[in-house]
Amino acid sequence: MLLLVPYHGLLFLQNTDQPMPGLDLSVYWLHLWRMGLFFAVSGFLAAMTIALWGPAKQARQRLKRIAIPLAVAMVTILPIQKLIVFWFYHQDHAGPGKQRFDYTLENLFGWQPHHLWFLSYVLAFNLVAIAVWLIMSRQTRITGFFDRYFRQLLTSPLLVPVLAAVSAVPLWLGGHLEAPGQVAVSLIPLPSAFAYYGIFFLFGWMLWRSKDLLGTVEGNPWLKLLVALPVGVFAFALFSQRIALPDALPVAPTILFVSGVAVWTTIFAVWGLFAKFLAGARPWVRYLADASYWIYLIHIPFLVLFQLGLADSGLPPVLRLAIATTASIVVALATYAVLVRHSPIGSLLHGKRPRKGTSSPMPAPESTISPVPDSRLA
Repeated sequence: MLLLVPYHGLLFLQNTDQPMPGLDLSVYWLHLWRMGLFFAVSGFLAAMTIALWGPAKQARQRLKRIAIPLAVAMVTILPIQKLIVFWFYHQDHAGPGKQRFDYTLENLFGWQPHHLWFLSYVLAFNLVAIAVWLIMSRQTRITGFFDRYFRQLLTSPLLVPVLAAVSAVPLWLGGHLEAPGQVAVSLIPLPSAFAYYGIFFLFGWMLWRSKDLLGTVEGNPWLKLLVALPVGVFAFALFSQRIALPDALPVAPTILFVSGVAVWTTIFAVWGLFAKFLAGARPWVRYLADASYWIYLIHIPFLVLFQLGLADSGLPPVLRLAIATTASIVVALATYAVLVRHSPIGSLLHGKRPRKGTSSPMPAPESTISPVPDSRLA
């Protein structure tokens, strides 16, 4: 989840037409795979925890860890974020301005979740998954059929092409040439985005059920990254029309398939790199995993404050990005350490954590959002 901070910093520069070499490519490449990875990990953890807890506790935990933070953030963090934007807008625009920047309750509060849309989607996926699990738990022949063919797909050289083709379908039907940028106008997920990201959640869920084959995803991460990077650049060149396709190839399906290959190869590469270098009981990894949920919730107000505060500084965009991103992460981590980790907020987000110097068993895997698929949990 820490990746969201520099991504949103890059997105700010792009939306304000800042001249920065490689900006469009960086935004496109990160947008290509980051949310797919998060949803795949969410599906993996959801399948794991429902096997440990059962559906009743799973539903209670997801409502507690996702629905309550989402509801609270909608009426606290988002209004603060908007107040910062409104203040900077009125500093630059004396007199009457655009109505959407007026200090009104209607502007400050609303149903659009902005960066919190991920929580509404994860909550919906989990509730749907629990319902399907309840229906299918006794249908052993049907579940066995799907497990068998999924295992065959995992060990097939056609794994990435098949996944790329399948994930391209909802985007093509929705009229998109990339993963949807507009994913929510309310707390109700949009159909094409829900179907698209649901494929990644389902993949993670099925991967847990075939966890003995996890090595097919985690293996050879450097080789996968070596493939993913040029394919991602090629997908960007097609998307931005820097390279023209032959007339015989349909434009939208071809771009979506190529970008899908980049998406899944990058996801497998990043997953494998984390499994290779961050597996095992590492306290600092556990700490960052705990803190990442809070950083995700709170980083936008800090990032907006620093970005807008530096907008007229005359500094190069890349330097402003580095300062704003670093400062946002540092402040978010500081607020987590001081105000969140051992407070009721921390208990709500990830469960109680022992203070330094006290001994406690490793907490149960209750986190709703984890930046890496921790192999200890498997």
